[in-house]
Amino acid sequence: ALTGAAPVNRAAMRAAPGLGLTQEEGWMLKRCYAGAEVILEYGCGGTTVLGARMPGKLILSVESDGERARATDTYLDFADLPSAASIHRVDLAGGDGQMRYARGIWDEPFFRHPDLVLINGRFRSACLAAVCTGIRRRVSVLISDHERLAAFVQRPDLLRPVKQVGRLALFDLQPGMFEGAALAAVLDAAGEELTV
Repeated sequence: ALTGAAPVNRAAMRAAPGLGLTQEEGWMLKRCYAGAEVILEYGCGGTTVLGARMPGKLILSVESDGERARATDTYLDFADLPSAASIHRVDLAGGDGQMRYARGIWDEPFFRHPDLVLINGRFRSACLAAVCTGIRRRVSVLISDHERLAAFVQRPDLLRPVKQVGRLALFDLQPGMFEGAALAAVLDAAGEELTV
């Protein structure tokens, strides 16, 4: 169910949103989703539908595009899929919109700690910083177009993918990985993205 948005016409969307991935990237995404129970997504759409089609999942998706959020939510309601998906709509108005996008869902009462995080939406560095500082146990993180995380790409000592297929890169994060200077570098990277 969509949080933070007005209801929409249920008949407005009958076609599932697409993944926008190559076949190999799609296989990697499906394998990662299959191995997770709680999935946090930054950016909703085809990946949200993919997760909701798999039984035994909870998908929490953050989205700033109201139309995309409503269209995905409408499809999910129409399709009556086996797993629950909650789209958390974030209004970017105001000076802290980017950080609310990245961090806000972690403070919601419905939030559950993810097994997998997909960073496929906006503000990738801020989202990664939110994950790094928010996790309480091991988490797998899939990042689409991770080269866009310029500050992290320049610091492979901070974060190195365990697997990469096309534009998707898989990372394993542990609590405490980012403390002291490493945490400062993560937060600096997020701050650089916010000022661009």
